[in-house]
Amino acid sequence: GLPDLLFCEVPYEDFWMGSSKNKNDLHHDPQAYDDELGQTEKYKFKNTKVGDKYYITRYPITNAQFDAFAQDENGYRNNEWWTEEGLTWRGEKRANEKYGGVFDLPNHPVVNVSWYEAVAFCHWANSRWQIADGESHIANRKLQLWRDGKVDDAILHPSSFILRLPTEAEWEKAARTSDGRKYPWGLDITSEHANYSDTRVNATSAVGCFPKGTNDYGVLDMSGNVWEWCETKWVGDYSDYVHQEDNSLQGDSRRVVRGGAFNPDGRDVRCAGRNNDNPGNFYGNQGFRVVLSPA
Repeated sequence: GLPDLLFCEVPYEDFWMGSSKNKNDLHHDPQAYDDELGQTEKYKFKNTKVGDKYYITRYPITNAQFDAFAQDENGYRNNEWWTEEGLTWRGEKRANEKYGGVFDLPNHPVVNVSWYEAVAFCHWANSRWQIADGESHIANRKLQLWRDGKVDDAILHPSSFILRLPTEAEWEKAARTSDGRKYPWGLDITSEHANYSDTRVNATSAVGCFPKGTNDYGVLDMSGNVWEWCETKWVGDYSDYVHQEDNSLQGDSRRVVRGGAFNPDGRDVRCAGRNNDNPGNFYGNQGFRVVLSPA
């Protein structure tokens, strides 16, 4: 019952998160917004105590993949997958509302999906990832992995990894790699790298159809196409991020969205670009991707 997901491997290593307007700093960026400022040292992942890498889907979750959840009789309407606030928000809704036209094509990123719905999808998908093999234990699972320009297999024990939304830091690390680059592929952006305002598509595009936009980890569509929900609660900048970072799922706090979409300009689709939204909101340019992280 788990839809096919293709992952890329990302190391849990310290990296420069955010931006600086100081011309003497390594990550000086005159396009930086104020909410990207304040990081005084490298971001240090806390998950390194339990694992040295995580896996992020190569593309945003597609309509076809989300529909597996929406149409499953034990999926969208199962209260078990929802947070308390999400369950109140959902009410009697049958499933996410389709946006219409090309936005609903099976290989386009799912849009019109709230943070609550994205979290519920992750809980449902994680239950499928963890499913027992019919014996008295959970067997190792084969993970589809993009490695060295082709699909490869990795064998993981399901109980060692959890499928969920990426944290803001995991999202930025997967996009930016280890050198603090401006865009996933480097310094400059053109209409061949991503689906953003200058590309003039004015709608979502099939995931992965901008191969020049790939980075060292093999991830695509991190810039443009759709804004992507993150697990993390929004804070205004990085000045006290080590104490303010909150990835808990309960509550109705505003949540981080990353990556830009098909309609913003090049400034908003930079790796360091940040935005936020109410977890119950949903739009035609907002979707998500998932990670497998050490349990």
